[in-house]
Amino acid sequence: TLTKEKSPQPRKYTVRLHFAETEGAEPGGRVFQVALQGNPVLPNLDLAAEAGTMTALVKEFRGVELTDKLEVALTAKSGLTILCGMEILAEGW
Repeated sequence: TLTKEKSPQPRKYTVRLHFAETEGAEPGGRVFQVALQGNPVLPNLDLAAEAGTMTALVKEFRGVELTDKLEVALTAKSGLTILCGMEILAEGW
């Protein structure tokens, strides 16, 4: 959870989540759900199946509304979860 000074009104942000699977991972070995602000945005992310190994994968979500905090939840379905980086960009500036 990232927190900023509370604004009087919610603002919209673009959120980019960066992932990369490690060498030797097999499809189905690491599957997890990603939720933003409590809403599932990637219900079954399988990095090895989608991008292969040793390859970066970026998922972008526009219009994520927040007032004072961004909640990112990773829930394992098989294996462990992994998040390599995150960008948060204000929209409408």
